[in-house]
Amino acid sequence: MPFRWIAAGLCAIAILVASPALADARVLVRVSNPGGGVVDGVVSLSSRGDSKKRFQCRTSRGRCTINRVPGGTYYVVFTPGKGKSTSARKVVIPPKGDVQLRVAAK
Repeated sequence: MPFRWIAAGLCAIAILVASPALADARVLVRVSNPGGGVVDGVVSLSSRGDSKKRFQCRTSRGRCTINRVPGGTYYVVFTPGKGKSTSARKVVIPPKGDVQLRVAAK
């Protein structure tokens, strides 16, 4: 009988720990230049406020994915392999689901 309680307790803990990850968004990033060509580099999402959050991904063929991004307001900056970074642009990430984020390179 005690074993059943322990097993049930462990399952409940596992579900509680795994639940927050389900509430975060997956950000699917696409980077292109004004002519529509793909550009590679680093995409950074950062919050401004009391709890600074920062997420990054490196593009390959103009695409990358950032997993587990909590919903909120962020600023996106793209830094190409060669050249200058873009100016920070404000974006809003919803609390869950897949988000398409298109970034324009200079």
